[in-house]
Amino acid sequence: MNTQMTQAKDQISTTTFSFDVEDKEALLAAVAKEGFLGLMQALKVAMEQAPKHPLRRLEACGVAYVQYASKHPSNYRVMFGTFPSDSNKYPSLTEVSQQSFLGLVNIIVEGQAAGVIQSGEPRQMAWVAWSLVHGLAMLLIDGQLPLSKPDDIEIFASFVTRKLVEGLGC
Repeated sequence: MNTQMTQAKDQISTTTFSFDVEDKEALLAAVAKEGFLGLMQALKVAMEQAPKHPLRRLEACGVAYVQYASKHPSNYRVMFGTFPSDSNKYPSLTEVSQQSFLGLVNIIVEGQAAGVIQSGEPRQMAWVAWSLVHGLAMLLIDGQLPLSKPDDIEIFASFVTRKLVEGLGC
């Protein structure tokens, strides 16, 4: 290998792997934001296709959430990673992540108003729903459940979210 090629190779290696923390954090924040936007789109489509009943919409969103995570595991891990601790540093990321959760809260409120979801603080009820589908999503993408085919994941996610809906229903 000649000297020019060696220098070029060294320059590429150095350039490729030299991120300062802020650049890396900004990149991860951008990836997370795009992930939340994709998740919100998947949830929107699920709600549009579901019957106009709060419990069916809750079920559909739960399945869509799990499917999104299983189709985009790397993005999903970044979305729910431990950064950034300062929510003011990436306000657009904070906004989209809160919007995605607010959609779930709104379904709970709608179901309570219709008398089909138990009374209670809507945010806490939404945390219950989110905890269940998030836990299922993590188990799936970590390979802790013997399911990998999209159809099998959808069937099990439907079963799990039906059980959630039965528990939250009146």
